[in-house]
Amino acid sequence: MALLGNQLCVAINSHMRVYDLSDPTNPVLYSLLPINSQIYDIESDGEYLYLLANGFKVYDTSDSGNVQQIGSTQFSGTQFVLKGPRAFIAGNNSLRAVDISNPNLPVNLGYVFSNLYIHWIEANENLIVGTTDFRERLEFIDVSDPTLPVLLQPSESRSWFVANSLALNSTHAFVKNLFEIFIRLTSATLQMSNSWIA
Repeated sequence: MALLGNQLCVAINSHMRVYDLSDPTNPVLYSLLPINSQIYDIESDGEYLYLLANGFKVYDTSDSGNVQQIGSTQFSGTQFVLKGPRAFIAGNNSLRAVDISNPNLPVNLGYVFSNLYIHWIEANENLIVGTTDFRERLEFIDVSDPTLPVLLQPSESRSWFVANSLALNSTHAFVKNLFEIFIRLTSATLQMSNSWIA
C-alpha cells in the first residue's frame, strides 16, 4: 500500500485500487486499474506513485477517477526504495539506480551485480543495505555515486538468522529475525565491517 495525500493506493495481485480518504471512516473506491502483471512493490514520494510490475512504472493519481501511467522502464525487480530523485531497484542478482527527477522519463543511472539474490532493501544517503538469498546476511552497496554503485564487503553469514524486515539509519541496520517468537533487533555496523552488534 502507499499513501498519497488523501488517497490510498492498494496493490492486489495484478490490480491497483485507488481510494479517496477524505473521510477516513468511509474510504471510497475511485479507481480500479488493471496492471496485467504481478505487482511486487508500490511506493509514493508524495506526488507520484511508483510500482514494480513487469518493469518500473510511474503513475499520476492527481485525478483519482482517471489514474494515468506517465512513465516506465523495463527494469525488473522485486523491491525498490525511493531516495530523493532516485529509485533503487533490487532483484535478479542486481541493484539498479534510476533517476526519477523527471517522472515521465525514468533514466537508468547505473547498476551492480551480486552473486546473491537481494531481497529486502533500505537506503540512507549513500548506502543501500539488503538481505540476501536465504536472508542470512546483509549486502552493502555504496551508492554515493549512483552512476557507479559499488558492492562492498557483506556481513558475516548467520545460519540461524532469517531477516524478514529491515530498517536503516545513518549508522546502523536494524534487522528483525523471522525465527524468534519475540521481535529482537540486531544491528550490523554500516562501517562495512563484518561485525554484528547484539
